[in-house]
Amino acid sequence: VPASDKAVFKAYSNDDWSLLGPFIIEGSGIAAGNTKGVHVLGCNRWTVDKYVPKNIAGWGILVEPGDRSNAPYLRGDQGVVSNFKPTQCWVGGEWKDYSGFVLNEYCSEYCVVSDILASGNDTALIVKAGNITIKGGNIVDNNRGLLICRGGGNNNSHGLAGDLHINHNTEYDLKVEDITNGFSFGNCHCYGKIWINKSKGVIWSGGIVGGTVQIDGGCTGDSQINGCFAPSGGIPISGADAAKLLLKNILI
Repeated sequence: VPASDKAVFKAYSNDDWSLLGPFIIEGSGIAAGNTKGVHVLGCNRWTVDKYVPKNIAGWGILVEPGDRSNAPYLRGDQGVVSNFKPTQCWVGGEWKDYSGFVLNEYCSEYCVVSDILASGNDTALIVKAGNITIKGGNIVDNNRGLLICRGGGNNNSHGLAGDLHINHNTEYDLKVEDITNGFSFGNCHCYGKIWINKSKGVIWSGGIVGGTVQIDGGCTGDSQINGCFAPSGGIPISGADAAKLLLKNILI
């Protein structure tokens, strides 16, 4: 672990542990930085529950791959973060992919994040790892809401997000950037900007789209919004790749 790394709680190549709250980790103020409230590297079967990171110059929680080349590679039994309430952090939570590590080492994939109340952060959540599940809660009143993007490896995205309110974030509510393996959203409500950039296979099913969609960056395949309600009477679409966004069964 680099000497410059700063974390209040760190788990490195350890399995079968839980950090159970309610508990608060509070920093000195929201700013770009290298501080982590909770830092997880290369762990399996772990849980963080009822955690409130506040005013952290860095990450409320950062989950990364770790060097586990001598351990069996099990994909689906990674970590759970539940009842997660980041506020006034530079990044509420980030799940990185395996850039810099070989595939048979433990990754931050297949984590589950649930019951989220994320407000007041510069960026609420960043997902770079593949196969992440985000389930239930509010991503509201941040500078940037939910960012799904490539981190450097090839196994990005193809995760799930459902039952979320993603509203009132300043720069964007949702941005999907440089994603090649798709991502699925179900029963989410979004009244601000959805931005699809250089991506394909983004599927939004059900819920409400009450804002705008921008799609650009040279998307190499189609994305789709299907079966949602558009309370403004339609979904305004802009960007050079607008023809790559398919709208089906939109209620107005």
